[in-house]
Amino acid sequence: AKTALTAPPEAASDDMPAFAPDGRTVCFLRSFGTIWQEVFIVDAGGGGEASQLTFDKTRIRGAAFAPGGEIVFASQRGNNQWNLWQISAAGGGEEP
Repeated sequence: AKTALTAPPEAASDDMPAFAPDGRTVCFLRSFGTIWQEVFIVDAGGGGEASQLTFDKTRIRGAAFAPGGEIVFASQRGNNQWNLWQISAAGGGEEP
């Protein structure tokens, strides 16, 4: 059976999924037009709303789980230079 895991708002799209090491969670990028992306996570079983982990309103490329469960992604957060960032998959401390 086909099951939608996310339902992005109008004018947004979800892509670049990556599974957590335990296979229970998926991180992905939600694109808001061509302007910026944010990192989200959702239950891989299809239960519940997606949770937003970044609130930078900047460009992001890729997102992947590290072996310890953190999420690593490339972003221009803080400046126009691309850097790799690591955040907790549990969120917290990211929303302004």
